[in-house]
Amino acid sequence: MEENKIKIMIIPVGEQIKPIYEGFRYVEQIDKLFLICTNKTSEFAEEIKEQMSNMYRDINIIQTPAQDFNQICLDLVKNISKEEPNKNHNMTLNFQVIANITGGTKPMSFASYIFASLYDGYSFYIFKKDDNQMQYVEMPKLSLNLEIISYKKTRYKILGLIKEKQYNFTQLAKQLNIKSSTLNSHINKLKKDRLVEIELKGREKIIKASKTGIMLYYLIGVKNGD
Repeated sequence: MEENKIKIMIIPVGEQIKPIYEGFRYVEQIDKLFLICTNKTSEFAEEIKEQMSNMYRDINIIQTPAQDFNQICLDLVKNISKEEPNKNHNMTLNFQVIANITGGTKPMSFASYIFASLYDGYSFYIFKKDDNQMQYVEMPKLSLNLEIISYKKTRYKILGLIKEKQYNFTQLAKQLNIKSSTLNSHINKLKKDRLVEIELKGREKIIKASKTGIMLYYLIGVKNGD
């Protein structure tokens, strides 16, 4: 790891917190700690924050939906970058992310796993063996293919525009300076991948990004340091 990188640890929090404390034994100095919890498990996150405050100065709690994977990813982007996702996105690649994915819901753990892979980090989990001893297991790094839309190509630009504002076809084609037929081809492909939604208002077709489209836009930005 490069010395100038900020070392971040992400921990989904469930009701079993002993494996979370155990996980700290396997991690070196952490600059920032993010505890992901739901409304139901927020008290456990608060307990961990209080117990670990002497060891880690910068501890943040992210309260997020339990099962909404896309929203969990957006919440991670927002909190780690310290910017609202619907404003200027400015995440950099000066982070290394480590994730203890033992606790929390499966979507929370998988979102953390993805971020650790994107940020040149690693993920691990802790489980109790038959002899009641805790076992550390490091996960393989994910090889992520985010090329459903190419970075800084037309479809990426489309999502960048419609994530904040709804356009009709004429407005969007003019904004992108492309022909309507070309735009229609791109929109059809994005719609097939469930990245955009089309709403009819009278004779107008209004194009807006789906939650999955917004999430993918930011993940591609993360990977490319945008």
